Amino acid sequence: RAWDDTALETYKAISSPSSSASIPRTAGTIVICGSMAHYSAMVETKVKLVAQGLHVIVPEDERFERRALDEEQFSQFKRMVSMKYFGLIRGRGVFGVLVVNEPKHGRANYIGANTFAEIAIAFNSRKKIYLLNDVPEEFADELNAWQVVPLGGRLAQIVRDAGKIKDDLQE
Repeated sequence: RAWDDTALETYKAISSPSSSASIPRTAGTIVICGSMAHYSAMVETKVKLVAQGLHVIVPEDERFERRALDEEQFSQFKRMVSMKYFGLIRGRGVFGVLVVNEPKHGRANYIGANTFAEIAIAFNSRKKIYLLNDVPEEFADELNAWQVVPLGGRLAQIVRDAGKIKDDLQE
């Protein structure tokens, strides 16, 4: 089935070169990942990092499409958006990803399937991986092997690490 006009316009907007989700051209970019249930926390985290001088990308809010599209349409939309975001994570200008892993479904440090896939893409692309909170127990083996950095809710380390990358480029 065809998408409704709003969903199609949203996809076109995130696919456009002028979109905030287009592939970054400057080093030191941080891509934020996480559950759409934590979208406001992702935006708040972006604001804090931008205030520290970092270039940050957050995913587009998919909650409207989730409500507006039927299952088949949403699956098609989600597949395209996921592919686009995987490409962003692999981008040359991306320094790392920051997973906003807030509690969800009664589980602390929640990481869902799509976010875990984004982490795997980042690992495979040799990007630095940060968790806003701690490592969830169910993924501890993989995330520890992939040298994921849990921040314990503090952003200072990611700001320092991204600053080092920028300094190295200027030398």
